[in-house]
Amino acid sequence: MVSDKDERDLLHLFDEKLLKPAVRIQTKLTRRFLTVSDLKKRLGLTKRQLSYWETKGIRREIGTTNKRKWRRFSIADMLSLAIVKTLNMQGVPLDACTSVFRWLQENLQYNAHMILYMTEGDDIFLFVDILSNTFDVYARSEFMPYNFDDVLHTLLAPQIVVPLLPLLLMVLVKNPMPDFGYRIKDNKVTFLVDGQEVRFDLTAEEKKLLCDPSVLKSMHRKSKNNNVGENK
Repeated sequence: MVSDKDERDLLHLFDEKLLKPAVRIQTKLTRRFLTVSDLKKRLGLTKRQLSYWETKGIRREIGTTNKRKWRRFSIADMLSLAIVKTLNMQGVPLDACTSVFRWLQENLQYNAHMILYMTEGDDIFLFVDILSNTFDVYARSEFMPYNFDDVLHTLLAPQIVVPLLPLLLMVLVKNPMPDFGYRIKDNKVTFLVDGQEVRFDLTAEEKKLLCDPSVLKSMHRKSKNNNVGENK
């Protein structure tokens, strides 16, 4: 059983070394400055496609309206739409894509440990099980000591795996921001916010602990509750 002190220490570690640097990146990824024209041009979508997707609930849930009633979208919004397009091109029905899209909006852009994995040179994948309507994001390293490619070969239809990092980089390349960027070296992504590198100063032991699914779920919940309490 974890003592109250150990739990407080763990929550502090989570907030300071994982959540705080990730939020600096997420703030840029979720800032809404893109137009509908940007979505069409940079994702290769037609106005008819976007309108049809909206009838299915795929686009109307995202974006904010400014004073002129123009809708604006974020990098994270565009990434979600790029994933939907990828799944639809692989034969996933649009109704099923809607469920994936809603899950992405609730989970992907706030996934701090996935940002950490990218900075460590890990590959990130979205697993979609159409039959059971379940989705999750995993890093290649999470399947160790098993060979990731062997794991993929054991998957049965209708499970689909989508690599996320190439889609994210594609969206970033097409939507440059003056105060946000990235560098890639040895497959490791370094994110730059306001010209400064964002670093996760975690030891191997701390990383292993914080990326444990049960710990992450608990820490996210406790951190959110603490922040709500502080803001009252």
